Amino acid sequence: MNPLHALLAAVLLAAPLTAHSESTAERDARMAWWRNARLGMFVHWGLYSGAEGVWDQKPFGGGVEWIQDYAGIPADDYAARLKPLFRPKPGFAKEWAHLAKEMGAQYVVFTSKHHEGFALWDSKVSDFDAHDVTGRDLFKEIVTALRAEGGVPPPPQRDEARKLVLPGLVRTTRCRRAPVTAGRRAPGRPRRRSPPCSRRPGRPRRAAGC
Repeated sequence: MNPLHALLAAVLLAAPLTAHSESTAERDARMAWWRNARLGMFVHWGLYSGAEGVWDQKPFGGGVEWIQDYAGIPADDYAARLKPLFRPKPGFAKEWAHLAKEMGAQYVVFTSKHHEGFALWDSKVSDFDAHDVTGRDLFKEIVTALRAEGGVPPPPQRDEARKLVLPGLVRTTRCRRAPVTAGRRAPGRPRRRSPPCSRRPGRPRRAAGC
């Protein structure tokens, strides 16, 4: 067994089992709003969007958000080539919010930071974020636009029916801000465990990566 895996297993076995075991009734109550909502909008969007699933004229399938991993792209090269392409047009968030309402979506989820580590807000622990690249807080733009279309907080705060729920936020626990080596696995096989995110000197490490 890999020494790291053995150490992790020992720590897990020694840790007290304090996690709450959710009953079927509790889960049903928690998921009731989602089952009733039926239709929602999930937006995968970030720096990777500029690549459009292609790197060095070679297309990569299986989810464009994984292209850095699939193509084995070094972090510096990835950032240098995609940052200039990431220029969201003014009003994009209003268009998203309007579309969500028009299509009858009852909730919206978007990726605020995916595995690549690029944050849509002004990160305090890294300059690998939308504010440093575009001068804009794209996270805020999206939330503000959803609120303007009648978005309300998600349950249990959501009291009014037929209103667009404010966004669920997807932020990965690890990101790809570390060198990668091409050819370690076949394309289409995503890496589920990524190396820790790099950070500015002197900045504290956070469990949520960047």
